[in-house]
Amino acid sequence: MRDRLATVPSYAEPYAARVAALDSLLGSLATDDWARVILEGWTVQDLIAHLTAVDGLVAATLGARVVGPPISGDDRLARTAVMIVDSHGRPPERTRDDWWGQAGSLCERVGASGPQLADQIVGVGGFRLSVQDHLASRALETWIHTEDIAAVLGRALSSPDDVHLRPMTDAREFCFLVSGRSGLAVHDLSRP
Repeated sequence: MRDRLATVPSYAEPYAARVAALDSLLGSLATDDWARVILEGWTVQDLIAHLTAVDGLVAATLGARVVGPPISGDDRLARTAVMIVDSHGRPPERTRDDWWGQAGSLCERVGASGPQLADQIVGVGGFRLSVQDHLASRALETWIHTEDIAAVLGRALSSPDDVHLRPMTDAREFCFLVSGRSGLAVHDLSRP
């Protein structure tokens, strides 16, 4: 049985809920499922390494513990490549544990900081957003990739709670996530 994620302020609840939902799905996978190609040539294991990578960039910016090799920059794709290489040849359960540990570290950091951290503007992966917007973006991406995995494996999932949908759909980084663009310069999206 996994430890529960730290209690988080309300602005981080969508992220914590999507992490728990993905972890539940991952717990139901057979070993062979982890090698299934899900998206753009990435297996389930690669996709979880990717989520670990980007969550790690947010964690590093906030001063939380980072899982995996040391972070050498702020580029999402470069960090993803490092984490995918690091996960190859390892049991899938270890990749899942690393991802859970990274998500847990992020939740512990925002939980310990309380609601005052929500509006702090930080740069992660080329975007300057409030911490709450970064976490809404992380919730959104976690939800999207949970759906990606479930669809390929023929699993049905329940939708997020309505109260969690709003921050995810309002995530200012949404256009970046769906555009697939990379190598973008830092943008200040903290202003309307």
